[in-house]
Order: sequence, then structure tokens, then C-alpha cells
Amino acid sequence: MQQQITILPSHKIDVTKWDDCVAKAAYQNIFMYTWALNALCDNWDGLIVNDYEAVLPLPWRKKWTLKYMHHVPYLAKLSLMAKENITVDSQLIATYLRKRLWFINFDIVNIYLEKWIVKKRCNYYIPLERTYDNLYNHFTKECQKNIKKSISRGCSLVQATSIEKVVKIYDLAYGNLHEKQTNRNYIKIINFAKYALSIGKASIWEVQNIANKETLLAAIVLEDKGRLYYWLAAPTASGRQCRASYFFINELIKMNANSNKILDFEGSDIKEVAHFYQQFAPETEWYYHIKKTIF
Repeated sequence: MQQQITILPSHKIDVTKWDDCVAKAAYQNIFMYTWALNALCDNWDGLIVNDYEAVLPLPWRKKWTLKYMHHVPYLAKLSLMAKENITVDSQLIATYLRKRLWFINFDIVNIYLEKWIVKKRCNYYIPLERTYDNLYNHFTKECQKNIKKSISRGCSLVQATSIEKVVKIYDLAYGNLHEKQTNRNYIKIINFAKYALSIGKASIWEVQNIANKETLLAAIVLEDKGRLYYWLAAPTASGRQCRASYFFINELIKMNANSNKILDFEGSDIKEVAHFYQQFAPETEWYYHIKKTIF
């Protein structure tokens, strides 16, 4: 049976059907829900297969009168969300993208458009079904050493409430690495995080010095259908000295070990960040950077 593909602007999408498809998809991606897309994207259309059997968001902007698809800050990768036993032809999707967009630049996890692929990228994740001791024993010696240092230097974990504080610490730590960072992006992630928190899809954490309560790291962790997303986290200068990032991830693993959950690190291609994640003995999954000018 031939699949019917429709592309609709976000305001014409059946939100209930779209979100139901995302919730029932085999591959989980919290950023594919309409509430997440509305919060993070400037604009987006939805590619819909049949009666919402599969969906793919198309974030876009305009240059002059031309519409182009772009990478959305703080949305690591797009996913084609398909209900069980539904297979979608990637080339059919490519045909529809050609009709609608003059330039495409995005990351996607489960559509393979061979001629459009610029780079193969790696994501790291840890299935948490084993006991904490078993997981810990697979960490590298370097990782275990840094965890012990973090404990000896007084790191402690507390649940927090301030999204703005997380963003401020993140900006101090990494803001200069984002050449195109704007205050608008921070407003978007604050609004996204507030909504996620309001529906029980996010938690806020701080690593503090147990002696003087100084904040050493702040983080927002997302969670949906058993998948934890290490989404926005950053140490302070003191936190780096105390190995607060090692402490936090170790505590996150400890709290959720021996469950059916997965800890998703959301990347990374940055060599130093990848090395940090690799110390926790994660598994890998590949996704693709797609870039194409269409005439």
C-alpha cells in the first residue's frame, strides 16, 4: 500500500494524534513532542505519514522568501517517529523535502539519506538495568579516581528549583563556545524547561560543597518513558577543581541503576566531551548530519 505523505504548518497539526505517535514510537525522543518543538523552534512544519502513523518535524526559517531547514539550538537531533511495525521509505521523504525547502541542515538519528550525509556522528548512552556496582566496575580507572576525588573534596547532591541559575552557570562555563548564541536562545530553553518541569518531564539538580553550600554544578535532566537526557549541565570554576561533573553523573547512575531506564548523554563530537562520556563505559548509537542545497 502506497504511503501518503502530508506536510502541514505546526498550527494545523492534530496535536493529540502527533503526540500519540511520538509516545508510541519504538525510538524515544522527548524533543519530538509538539510542546517541545513549539518551545525550541522559531517555526516548524510537520511531515505526516498516512493518519499520523509516522511523523517528522521540519524546523525552518526564511531567508528572503526562501524557506530552509536548520539545526535548532539545544535540540540535539531530529527523529522520524513511527508507530510499531511502520516502515517509511527515506527516499520518499527526500522527495517531499525537495519540494518544500531550498536548503537543509540538520542532524537526524533514523533516516538514511546517503547522498545528503555530510558527517556520521556518535551519541553515547548507558542502559541502566544492571546493578550500580556492576556499572561502576566498568568505569575507567581514571573515572573511578575522579569520583573518589569528588567525594573527598566535599561534593553533595541536592534537588534544586531555579532553571535560571542553571542557565546562568551554563553560560558562564560554555557561553563563549557558542558563536551564534543569543539571549533569545536562552529564553527558549528557559520556557522549554519550565514547561517540562510543570508536566513532570524535568528535574533540576545542584552539586554543592557539603561544608559551605557553594554551588559546584547545576543541571537540568529530562526524562520521558524511561529515557533520561543529560541535557543542560555545567560546573563552576570551583566545581571543576572538585570534579563535580564526575560526581553528578555517578550519582545520577546510582539513583537509577537496576531499572529499565537509559541515560542519554546527547552527544558529543567534541573530543574532550566524548572522552569524558567514554569513561563511564557507555554504548554508542550513530546519527547523521544532513546538509543539502536544493535547486
